[in-house]
Amino acid sequence: MKILKRISNIVVWTLLSLYILVFGVSSIPAVQEYMGAQAAKMLAGKLGTSVSIGRLDIGLLNHLTINNLNIKDQQGRDMLWCGRLSVRLELLPLTEGKVSIAKAQLLDTYARLFQKTADDRLNCQFLIDSLASKDTTATAPLDLRINSLIVRHTSVSYDCLDAPATPGQLNPKHLWLKDISTHIVLKALTDDSLNVNVKRLVLREKSGLKIDRLSFAFVGGRHGSLLRKFLLRMPGTNIQMGDIQATYRFRGDHFVTPSLQYSGSIKPSTVTLSDLSCLLPSLKTFQSTLL
Repeated sequence: MKILKRISNIVVWTLLSLYILVFGVSSIPAVQEYMGAQAAKMLAGKLGTSVSIGRLDIGLLNHLTINNLNIKDQQGRDMLWCGRLSVRLELLPLTEGKVSIAKAQLLDTYARLFQKTADDRLNCQFLIDSLASKDTTATAPLDLRINSLIVRHTSVSYDCLDAPATPGQLNPKHLWLKDISTHIVLKALTDDSLNVNVKRLVLREKSGLKIDRLSFAFVGGRHGSLLRKFLLRMPGTNIQMGDIQATYRFRGDHFVTPSLQYSGSIKPSTVTLSDLSCLLPSLKTFQSTLL
């Protein structure tokens, strides 16, 4: 028994020493740049496009950080640039077929999305396809959890190139969301349920839309859903809602419309019409608050 105990101690300390050694080596900037270049090469081969990574840092406790990630579309145009992507993954749930992310951060990011016509493919469709399973005969059930997702200083633009522009008016065919900051807790995402807590979402849109704060908690499944703690703040608008609950039924994958029943309440709120001038520009002069 003493020999077995001694052997087990040697194995444990050897593995721990190797882990610390790998961590120590990977913290050297030159090594991080080399690992980033190798990771970018593998990604480029998988995606069939140009990928560059400034540095790749592998930290303790399954912590991975990517700095200066740049992915071009398949026509060689800039599609995604990320200053910093940080993820800490929990390994034990992976053995059960679940993806559990302890913490994720997305900082200083810009995504440029477009399609030539409404029927054409998005320029990022190849990236979506590469993440999809190649085995069409069997699919693993979706089971994702993110304990903390933080996004800061992020912008996303989308354009349908053959659609006319409408300067100063919100247009779903030409969107530019800027200064996006959010903190989200995704408690569960499966094939038929969602449990999410949006603690804070802030953004602006080029049409003049400005959301100073959006927060809510939502739980939904195949038989019912509950929206709690809804709060929307804009420069002159403050909307708060009580709990909103809905029940319904599905027949297979089809929603049974007559089965929908819901109840809820609106707490004392204020609305300023000028906050909606992104929808109707003539509202811009209406600065009075409506109760």
